[in-house]
Order: sequence, then C-alpha cells, then structure tokens
Amino acid sequence: MKWALALTLALAGVARADGLAQLGEGAPAYVVLRPLSLIGALKRLGTDELPEVRNLRAQLGGIDPLNPQLLEPSGIDINAPMVASLFELEPGGKRYHARLVLSVRDRDALLRLTTMAARGGVTPVVAGSRAAKLGVAATIVLPNDAGTGVLRLEGATAIIDLVLPIDPKGTQATAEQIALGHPFTPKHPFSADKGARRLFTPSAALALYVDGRKLDALFGALSKDTRGPASCAAEWKRAPGAFDDLALALASDPAGLELTLAWGTQGGVPLGGLRFHPVDDGALDVALLGRTAPAVAALYAASLQPFQGLKRAGVLASASTLSASVVRCGATAWGQLVVRAWPQAIGALISEGKSYSFGADVGRQSALRVANLVRNVTLALRDEAAGVPRWAAGGTFAPSAGSLVELFFGASGAEGHPLPLGKRTPTVYRVENEGVSAAIETLPSGPVAITVGDSEDSLSWAYRTATLMPGQAPAVAAPTPLLALFFDGVQLAQLVPALKLGAQQERTVRELLLRLRRVDGQVIADRDLFRLTVRAPVKQ
Repeated sequence: MKWALALTLALAGVARADGLAQLGEGAPAYVVLRPLSLIGALKRLGTDELPEVRNLRAQLGGIDPLNPQLLEPSGIDINAPMVASLFELEPGGKRYHARLVLSVRDRDALLRLTTMAARGGVTPVVAGSRAAKLGVAATIVLPNDAGTGVLRLEGATAIIDLVLPIDPKGTQATAEQIALGHPFTPKHPFSADKGARRLFTPSAALALYVDGRKLDALFGALSKDTRGPASCAAEWKRAPGAFDDLALALASDPAGLELTLAWGTQGGVPLGGLRFHPVDDGALDVALLGRTAPAVAALYAASLQPFQGLKRAGVLASASTLSASVVRCGATAWGQLVVRAWPQAIGALISEGKSYSFGADVGRQSALRVANLVRNVTLALRDEAAGVPRWAAGGTFAPSAGSLVELFFGASGAEGHPLPLGKRTPTVYRVENEGVSAAIETLPSGPVAITVGDSEDSLSWAYRTATLMPGQAPAVAAPTPLLALFFDGVQLAQLVPALKLGAQQERTVRELLLRLRRVDGQVIADRDLFRLTVRAPVKQ
C-alpha cells in the first residue's frame, strides 16, 4: 500500500535506544533498525564490492550508496536506533496505525526530510492551535489521500504517527484525533522480554518481528486479494499453534556477524509443549568434519515424537484437511504455518505417513520403521572429483533397529565384510545399484550406527577423529544443539562452477563465499524461544 511505502522510505533515520518504550502493544509487525550498524555489517560482508553495487556507484557518479554520511542532512542521529510499529488495527476496525520513533539532532532538517517523504504534504501547525497544544509540530497528508499523520517532538525524540482508513473512501483522521488516540507515551508500551521479541537486543543492526496472533491485520494491510475466503481467518484462529511470534535479526560485533531466525511464545505452555532431548551418540567426529569439510549438517534430535505429540485440531487434524485449507486459503494458511503452526503440520504429515500402506515391499516397510527409530543424522560434503561430488552421511538408531537394518541390506542383495576404519571395524556393504558404500556397527553405548558414502574412501574420511597434541586440554563440551551447521566459504567457492550459474551470478556467489570464509550455525530450544543462529567471523 502507498502509505506503507511512504513509511518504509522514511526508515532512513534512527531512534534512541529506549525507542521501544514509545511503541504500544497491539501491532502485528515491529522493526528495529540501526543504520550505522547495518551499513557496517553490509560492508563487512563485502557487499560494497559486489558487481551490482559497483555498477550502482558508477550510475550515481561515484557516490557510495553505503556511505553513512549520506544520512547526515536528514537531521536524524545516525548513531541511534530507529523503531517502528506497523499495521496496528485501531478500535472499531476501520483504520490502520503505524508509528515511527526517531532520535533527532536537527529539527528543521527532519521537517524537510518528512516533507520530501510525503511529497510536500507536511504542514507546520499554527502556534496556539489545539493541535499545537497537543504537542503536534506538523501534520502529514500522504499522497493520493492514502492517510494522514502527525509529527511530534519532545526533547531529542521525534514520533511520526500515520493513520489511514481501510476503505479508501473512509473518513480521514484529524491531527487532534491522532494525537489523542495515540499519546506520545503509550498506555501499554511494547515489551520485548519474551519469545521472539528477545531478538530486540542492543547488538541488533536490524530486527524484524511478526506477531502471529495478529496476522489477520497484517494480511489485510498488505493485500486483501491474498486473504482467501472470510472463513479462513476464523478456521486458522481456532487451530492450535506451537508458536505466537516470529523474528529475524542481524547483529554485528567485533567477532563477526550473527543472523538469527526465531519462533517464540508469549504465554501459556512454552513452545506449545514442543520438547526436544538432543543427544550426541558420537558415531562421527562432527567437530572435526565441521573444521575441515566444505559443508556439514548434524541433527541431534532426529526423533519425530515431539511433533507427533502436539495437539492438533481443525485444519491441522490431518494431512488431508491441512492440504485442503492451504489450497483454499492461500496466503492466510501459509502465513499461519510459517509463523505459528509448522510443527503441527509436521505432526499431521507424519501421522498420515504412518498409516500409508507399502503393500508387500519389505524393503520400504523396513526403511520406514528404521526412520522412526533415528537418533542422530550427519550429512557431510567432502569435495568433488571429475565434476561429481564426494560425500558421506551418517545416522544412529535405537538398538532395536539392528535387525531391521540387516533385513534392509539383505533385501538389497549386498554382502557385507568387516573393514578397519581407525580404531573401529564396522561391517561395510557395497550397494552397487545405488552406487554407495555403507558401514554398519553397534556403538558401545548401544545405538546402531550407519554411515553411507559414495565410496569406501569417503567412509574412511568420515570416520576420522581429532588427535590432541601433547599437553593440549580437551575442549569443554558445549550443550548439544538440536541441529549444528558448518560451512567453509573458501572450499565452497571452489565448487561453485558445478552449479552451472551464469558468469555474473557465479562471480557474485564466489566473492560472497570468499568474504564469509566460514559460517557456523545451530538450532536450540531455549525456554520460550526456538531459534536458528548463524555466525560468520567476518573481519572488520
């Protein structure tokens, strides 16, 4: 919508560190932006040297679009954060409200910036008028009468409130109505101490937040054409969700950059009752693989039981009801799934899969039963030879999976032989029709371990273990995450040609990977927060 575009264009400024206290509860979306930190993070990633940015700089006559000094004439304190609330539905359901909070150095310069953003629709209020007595410094009329707003200044803080009618022909709000309906200090300030709101930290260069309990207002503001039938909102509102909110944050510190995607809960049972018990069976040295391989992913809570145990009802009762709702409700269903209910969707799909009949196919029946007993999963990319990737994948399973594994490989027709790999001697099978080798053994702790690779040589590579140097103390064991990720940008850059990208895209991807050098990530469930955190030690 045009008013949302105008507000987005206004996000060139920033606000005081306590700006969140000037936002009220009730909006479906919130933003925190620290332009100076964000520009620094982008430059650390090397985005200013990407071909696209270099071309833009040339088109601007050599002006660097990532130069923070470009924001100086705005009158806004570029060293402070900016905060905004978006798409809040006013009482009565006829108007939307948005608030932008800024920290100001030069009031006159800010008025000029606001005038440009609103295409000249900014008018200073008359001294002594009722609006002036309510603290309004200027009124705002958005282009094409999309909405109205007010600018208020108090000390070094500026607040811009925008209000627009849902019906384009609806009555516009007056400056007095906006000032009275949305006081400078809200009665119920936004609280960032629970769930995904915890991502609003001082180190966040950019944080985006969506309240899943108010998705109706968000979708209604963005596009009425994607909401689906009116019954969809009611159906999904009744459907149980594991989460209440979703946030994405980019943080920058001297050690590097950190990107976090998190789901959280604001009340009730944390994470909707979703509980994981990650355990590392130690079948492979994932830490060593993570330091040496181009890419590694390790799942330590592979059991699907946490998803199966969640409460499901309504559109989430089964895979068929879920599928029908997604087709009928479109963005409403997808939005609810992404923000609130994807764990219940996984549970519904699992339940549907368990009832699926494989007939007399013993091999596939065994594979499904083994999958239900999985504990750990590790995937590792080794390199490429003659254009073909070399890899290894490992998994551990409950002890009862042993007989099923033998049945599975027996059905494949492969014959096993013992093969010493380091200090261990698993039974190795070569499945010719699949072109893979598999090592199978029972670990001392009880679980059954299966490691599959493109060759026995890759199995030997995957079985390597780290050796401590004399006098070196063992590393302190960190809490086991649900999922661990490792990427080596330098090694991955060498594999980019295998993706068959265009010359320009290949160069861009290679430069970004070389700049990142290394990326480590993990997924953890922390009280009322389920989050994926990815770190890159990018140099200053």
